[in-house]
Amino acid sequence: MFNFTNNPGVATKGSATISNAVFSGAFIASFITIVIGSIWFTHSQAAVYKQVDDQGNITYSDVATKKDEKPITPPKVMTFKPLATPQQIQETQSKRPASNENASTTRYLDLQIAQPGNDQTIRANGGILSVQLTANPELNSSAGHHYVLLVSGKARQSSTTPGFKIGNIDRGSHTLTAQIQDRKGNILANSSTITVHVLRASVLRP
Repeated sequence: MFNFTNNPGVATKGSATISNAVFSGAFIASFITIVIGSIWFTHSQAAVYKQVDDQGNITYSDVATKKDEKPITPPKVMTFKPLATPQQIQETQSKRPASNENASTTRYLDLQIAQPGNDQTIRANGGILSVQLTANPELNSSAGHHYVLLVSGKARQSSTTPGFKIGNIDRGSHTLTAQIQDRKGNILANSSTITVHVLRASVLRP
């Protein structure tokens, strides 16, 4: 059996007493709420009854004083998750996989077509055009970055190496543009566009 009252006096066995002369009404109300919740948590199978005497003193007990007295519903007990210690935080961070942020956010300062030169005339009897690129910093292929070479505005090849060999190139003038893209196709860098003139031998039939 438990018995709790806010009637001024001295605490005795089986009861807990709080003096209104010592604690304010607000503190008493908060304390009562905590105690009732604790009692309910400890005695979850027992009913809790509230009695008010003629002087307005409130008593909480697990024993009803009247036959038709109904138990009350105690407030929910608040629970708090303890904060992690610095050691626990450090252990959690050490278990996380290494961040790939630096690899995926590489910023390219420069991308150029090193060969051929702009407005250069190239004899390509076999129809193969060689192109060499330079990038600063170097291509970060581990992050899924790759080069893309555009011929006359259309993507012709992609590679993780800076060298290209474009086959079946037609005679005439063509524009060349290089790009660096990520694995989603986002453009990370663009080169200046150059123009080349391709010469190919022709066989004249009689």
